[in-house]
Amino acid sequence: TYTGESSGSTNDMYSYVYSFDEDTKTFDATPVLAFALDYPRGCAVVGCANNDGDAEWNAWSPTWQFKTTSFWSAQQNAGEVIYPQPWLTDIEFTDNGEMILGLRDRFGDQSGFFMRNTSCGGGLYAGDSSGDILMACSSGSSSWTIEDNASCGSLGPTAGANTQDGPGGGEFFWGDQLIESGVSWAPQPTHEELSLGGLVVLRGKGEVGQTIYDPFAIFEGGFATYNLTTGSRTRRVRIYQNDPNVGNTGGIPFAKGGGLGDVEALCNPAPLEIGNLVWVDENRNGIQEACEAGIQNVKVALYDDNGLLVGTTTTDVNGNYVFNLNNVDITGVTAGTGTASSSYTGPDYNSTYYVVFGTDGSTMQFVSNSLNVNGQNFLLSVSNQGLAPNNLLNNNDAILSDGTQAGGIFNDKPFITVNTVDFGEVDHNY
Repeated sequence: TYTGESSGSTNDMYSYVYSFDEDTKTFDATPVLAFALDYPRGCAVVGCANNDGDAEWNAWSPTWQFKTTSFWSAQQNAGEVIYPQPWLTDIEFTDNGEMILGLRDRFGDQSGFFMRNTSCGGGLYAGDSSGDILMACSSGSSSWTIEDNASCGSLGPTAGANTQDGPGGGEFFWGDQLIESGVSWAPQPTHEELSLGGLVVLRGKGEVGQTIYDPFAIFEGGFATYNLTTGSRTRRVRIYQNDPNVGNTGGIPFAKGGGLGDVEALCNPAPLEIGNLVWVDENRNGIQEACEAGIQNVKVALYDDNGLLVGTTTTDVNGNYVFNLNNVDITGVTAGTGTASSSYTGPDYNSTYYVVFGTDGSTMQFVSNSLNVNGQNFLLSVSNQGLAPNNLLNNNDAILSDGTQAGGIFNDKPFITVNTVDFGEVDHNY
């Protein structure tokens, strides 16, 4: 960003984007995108018709500068102030190749929530950020063009056209604003430039997210997503909130200032899956051998270390069973049906579980030391008699509970203790 700090002129403020060669670790000498920062902008604070609270970019200042707003009290020498100073802080690319740019307001990092200025005897200042989110589209080989009156390439115009807020007189992402109810100026937006300059493109969702202030109400910080076709806001989340009546006693001195930085999209950790086989040990040696068939229709339950039933299943035609994100709810399931209390998440990481055979928490197939299933009775085979070198894989791990596990909830039932590890593990050796 060319900040105009040396000259103090807004005519010298530009943003540039350069390509970077990862092999040579060098930037290209010619920018792929350049645009002036003297484009029209909306109201940083409502009531800016007389330039009192407008969000026009200012050249960077080496000293404390501010403009009062309609939320400033001259009598109290306190209130909300602005002095928007542009800073290109983030770039993201959409699935279709559009470039999204996040502009942060430097003033949001210079100010805070009811802070003193740098002069002796100054009042209490609550700084309002006035960042921006823009789109640029490809205009040929290694060349990009900034949005123009809410249009970008084949996209738009959106509802932000002809608002005199954005390059060319309109802004593509017109949902970047706070509209309150129950205030005298409604439905005028309280703030029309909420961006804090951090971006993330949600792949496959057709949305871009950004860090903002005041997602729902005043003196907040949060996150919002915007539709990449219509420019409208689709979702918002509050991350922090200040109480305007108690100043900084809440321990969060940001409010409408630069309280949030960049944001990244993370996938949920890969789920766990545990399971194995219930089989007929024809020669009763405790070793799973060729031609020893699995047993179908055996009910299997999963309990956590506290004795909470978290999953149920039944062995398939080959005697196999699994517990995963399709049948395990770590907050508990209903005995018999296995219905989740909240939602299926799979087994938790680095946790102890008990796989119990011959029960679903309600119906008991294993009674009096015998498994009754498919019209047949089976006794539990000897345990831990595996054949080397894979003795831990081909043995029977199940033993009868002595009532000391999980509060004795599955006493006298065959069980296996399972200790899960980190995310992504699939273990069918139990």
